[in-house]
Amino acid sequence: FSGLSALMAARGWLVLEPNYRGSDNHGAASIATSLGHPMSVAGRDIIDVVDRLTAEGIVDTSRIGVSGWSAGGMMTSWLITHDTRWKAAFDGAAVTSLLGVQTMSDVDYYGQALMKGNPWADEALMKATLEESPLTYADRVKTPTLIVTDAGDQRVPTPLSYEFYHAVRATGTPAELLVYPVNGHFPGDPLHAEDVNRRWIDWFAKHF
Repeated sequence: FSGLSALMAARGWLVLEPNYRGSDNHGAASIATSLGHPMSVAGRDIIDVVDRLTAEGIVDTSRIGVSGWSAGGMMTSWLITHDTRWKAAFDGAAVTSLLGVQTMSDVDYYGQALMKGNPWADEALMKATLEESPLTYADRVKTPTLIVTDAGDQRVPTPLSYEFYHAVRATGTPAELLVYPVNGHFPGDPLHAEDVNRRWIDWFAKHF
């Protein structure tokens, strides 16, 4: 999504791409630091860097957005359920439920790897898995959110986006759901891929 970042920067927006714990940019050692607490550890890192930039006086606190796709969508979901500073959010192909990933994804071991075990075999781990899932806190969302998925996404199952959309919308928070009629984890054809970028930017332009 480097091209998307450039398009955002061209509008004069400050674009932050934090290298939080759990991302793979620093290898296995970095990933291991978040296992068992994949959302909350990374979430704290992102909040910390946003707070730091805000303290430096280079952030317009009335126009802060948050967005991402896949793992970035996962963190977007977590951040909007744990912080209300965001003016708008774009939530793409997001892991909103670690249980849902384990039961429906084509990489069903992913959730167990993040949580270091099978929640159905350990009551304490089940509790922790629910605590690390953004869906658990959907009632806290106050940010206008555009939720996007592909109709045939087997990596991050499409039902997760439907579920999160209905949960957020039930609270009265503005939420929209966009489902592309394609297979895969991200639209592979140029027409739909370009449309994702356009709608991504337009969503923020609308709310900024």
